Amino acid sequence: MKKFGFSVLTATMLVLAGCSTPSIQKSTAIEEWHGRFSITLLKDGKADRNSGTFLLTSSTEQKELILKGPLGSNAATLTENSDGAVLAISNEEPIKARRSQEITERVIGAPLDLTDLVDWLSSKKDAQQSEKELAASGWELTAERNSENKLTRIVMKRQESYRTPAVTLILLPR
Repeated sequence: MKKFGFSVLTATMLVLAGCSTPSIQKSTAIEEWHGRFSITLLKDGKADRNSGTFLLTSSTEQKELILKGPLGSNAATLTENSDGAVLAISNEEPIKARRSQEITERVIGAPLDLTDLVDWLSSKKDAQQSEKELAASGWELTAERNSENKLTRIVMKRQESYRTPAVTLILLPR
């Protein structure tokens, strides 16, 4: 997989490790968050950094995360529905699995589930519950909120191990 595609997926999956601002726009049964992301992968002292914009949409039928590079071109799309999950990266074979966390673990070495991410962003899960769940899978979560209790910055970090890179994902929702 290309380096950029790998970094983009990592950023999106962790939903939090760089700089991004989530904004929630609710329409008829579709929730939407968009903003900026930044991701850094560190393995054996070498850093791979990428940034861009993200769009995460959720309905009862499907969740979709679209990552775009700094110039606005589509870099990766991760889709999950009742049929499974698919990661599409330009000019590459799609990666398929039963759940999104299986794809993120395969691509960046760390599981990140789109459903859990949506639940947390939409406040269906409180921050403490989310932090415990993320910690159980090796993630450390820090969230900043404004005076209206809206998310303004999410930082997710995962330490390097013998088989996985260190990952920092920052989301800045708008």
